[in-house]
Amino acid sequence: MGKKYETVGGQAVIEGVMMKSSERTAMAVRSENGDIQYICTENKQIKNKVLKLPFIRGCVGFFNMLVEGVGYINKSAAMAFAQEEEEAGGLVMYIGAFFGICLSILLFIFLPTFFASFFRRYISGNIAINLTEGLIRIIIFIAYLLIMSIFPDMKRFFMYHGAEHKTIMCSEKGMELTVENVRTATRLHPRCGTTFMFLLMIISILIYSLIIWTDNLLLRTLLRILLLPVIAGVSYEILKGLAKTENKCFYIFKWPGLMLQKITTKEPTDDMIKVAIVAFKGAKLNKQQMEQWTNSNEGIGYKQYV
Repeated sequence: MGKKYETVGGQAVIEGVMMKSSERTAMAVRSENGDIQYICTENKQIKNKVLKLPFIRGCVGFFNMLVEGVGYINKSAAMAFAQEEEEAGGLVMYIGAFFGICLSILLFIFLPTFFASFFRRYISGNIAINLTEGLIRIIIFIAYLLIMSIFPDMKRFFMYHGAEHKTIMCSEKGMELTVENVRTATRLHPRCGTTFMFLLMIISILIYSLIIWTDNLLLRTLLRILLLPVIAGVSYEILKGLAKTENKCFYIFKWPGLMLQKITTKEPTDDMIKVAIVAFKGAKLNKQQMEQWTNSNEGIGYKQYV
């Protein structure tokens, strides 16, 4: 029987970490003066039962992740560098999310199917050409991650990503959340968004193979975009199932995503781990418990509940 995991996920943000449980979302950021600032928000529960159904929930979660992720990064930058958030912050968030989606479509949908068309004269059959397209997509994805990891700011971002993973893994192992314990935990986690993105690519190869290849590049691109909700829904359910099992027979399906996390996560400093612990506590503790915990820990400054 699979191990029971705590329902906590998260992401790295600018100079910090966001953590999300079933009840609340917390974001902790290291400000320029060295203090840890955090905000906690009670989650809006999804009341529509249809949106909670298998496959549909994965699609909803995927698009929420794209939109909300930009918002968290925007807010964390304001917290880290003591800036006032723009009044049009909501509009900026949606514009940023839109351009982020457009870039993803260009890199991981349009370019792979464009380059695959050059192999069409040598390859016959939907499965063969889609395998070629999928291989190109994976190469572009890995190249993109490697290029991003070169930049110093992205390296710090990946270090906070590592702090997020190590903190969650430490908790899931039943260990007390201390810097010393978190430091010993692995930074590779089976529920990571990197693993999810890799699964998206593998599932896309299978689903796109069901489509008859057309020489119309724009039509091919449109069909692949329209199938994204299906791919996201299927990938989410597979990732959820893989994360819950410790059966070694399924490790082969986890392995590629875990290896990619060696690029998207880096070993964090102790100061980064402290930030991740604050974010995790904020996601799990109610307002009174959190205030009692922070009052007993030095260096945790600005607190806000929304």
